[in-house]
Amino acid sequence: MTRLPDAGLYVLPCQSRRASMGAALCFGGGMLLFAAQRHWLGLDATAMPTALRGCLPSFIHTYVFVLLAGIWLARSWPQVIALGLTFWAVDVTLEVLQQPAAHETLHIPRMFRRALTGTFDPLDLLAMSLGLLAAWASLAKLSARR
Repeated sequence: MTRLPDAGLYVLPCQSRRASMGAALCFGGGMLLFAAQRHWLGLDATAMPTALRGCLPSFIHTYVFVLLAGIWLARSWPQVIALGLTFWAVDVTLEVLQQPAAHETLHIPRMFRRALTGTFDPLDLLAMSLGLLAAWASLAKLSARR
């Protein structure tokens, strides 16, 4: 059993490997959805259910990064919370910056606007928040199994 010092975040090595592999598979699935939405793979994204095309990639992105950061970087629950909130804040900021009004208001240079081309969706903000909570719950369950 691996003991992470400070505030008692315990994750068994076999559990961290399994969780990391699961997170990598989720991330890969999210990347495929992202690529399909942009027609990079020649797939028709409109044939996918709305839930897959909509908020699931936002949920997966936040969930995976918070879970991996909690497993590999955090040594205590305050660090897990701080890392989770940091990843969530970055995701929310990038989502909000997808609004065309934000481009003009913040005077975002034209070369960065292309990277922010997307559609702002308030449901993505909800999905990111749920991804954060789900990752924290997963880490709590992993650390409770000693």
